Amino acid sequence: MANTTTNTIRVHRAYFAGNEPSQTGMVVETTVLNGAYMFWVGMCSSEEEKDTAVETGKLGRDWACAMPPNATHGDVVVASG
Repeated sequence: MANTTTNTIRVHRAYFAGNEPSQTGMVVETTVLNGAYMFWVGMCSSEEEKDTAVETGKLGRDWACAMPPNATHGDVVVASG
């Protein structure tokens, strides 16, 4: 039997509130494709703003990290602005 791989992209967004009301929260978007991961982290004020924060985010200004699948053991690529 042949081993087939389905190319599916899964995206998950999560909001993490600051510990104090005066602190800005952060949103983390995780993109998964065949075991490779990309993380985007940006700032936003509320749970309701998390989708807008990701859509208007800038990878050069915000923080992003991409990791290859475990099988390749390649380098981790990090972009920070």
